[in-house]
Amino acid sequence: MNESIVTKGFIGLVAGVLGYIAGCLNEMVIILALLVIMDYILGIAAVFMQGKQFDGNLALKGAFKKALYAFAIVLGYLGDYLIIYAVEGFGIIIPVKAILGIAVTLYLVGTEGFSICKNLILVGVPVPDWFGKFFGLVKDQAGKFVTIPKGDESNEN
Repeated sequence: MNESIVTKGFIGLVAGVLGYIAGCLNEMVIILALLVIMDYILGIAAVFMQGKQFDGNLALKGAFKKALYAFAIVLGYLGDYLIIYAVEGFGIIIPVKAILGIAVTLYLVGTEGFSICKNLILVGVPVPDWFGKFFGLVKDQAGKFVTIPKGDESNEN
């Protein structure tokens, strides 16, 4: 008897949390999903346009990393849920229901947006000069953007 009550309670809790998260899916999450797809495609295009060898294993790792963004977003929205639940216990009503979730999503949107800009530069799409400088790219004598070589990473701590 106790096991069925615990099981039903757990299922109810999971369903409630999933329902809350589903209600948090908004335009920003959709935009992030589109930016992730664009960045992934442009990253692959940049490899080919630069004449580098395509590494399927590296591409798979990149796709997996981007898929894990979902965990960061869910973590943000779960944090919101916990905050709202805690403060409502004290009778405080917060008018905004997704502070952390929105912050995480906006951070990831910015990260993907910057990566897209960098990949556009690498594939040769004309972009303003300040984009190139911002992403650590400089122009060579022919006026093409090149990556600034990083120092020997073995000496870094």
